[in-house]
Amino acid sequence: MLAWGLTGLTVALLVMSVRAYIHFLRAADELLRKIQLEALAFSFGATLVFMLGYRLCERLGAMKLDVNDPVMVMVIVFAIGQWTAMRRYAAGVEQ
Repeated sequence: MLAWGLTGLTVALLVMSVRAYIHFLRAADELLRKIQLEALAFSFGATLVFMLGYRLCERLGAMKLDVNDPVMVMVIVFAIGQWTAMRRYAAGVEQ
């Protein structure tokens, strides 16, 4: 019973974090929204390619990955996407 309660608490916290991010985006200015959108699109696409491509690699004998591994790929690529978008728009402002 305790395990179900902790699982429910974890899911509730994850839902609250998604709602907080949506609230953050709605309060952001247009440039920040654009940077976030580009980073999200980049991370979604890269993670999709990773998941489909690595699934083929698993069939060829690569080690099986855990469910959480694509999440780590998405988080890392999202951070890289934010960094590159911020650099691109910061460079455009300085010129």
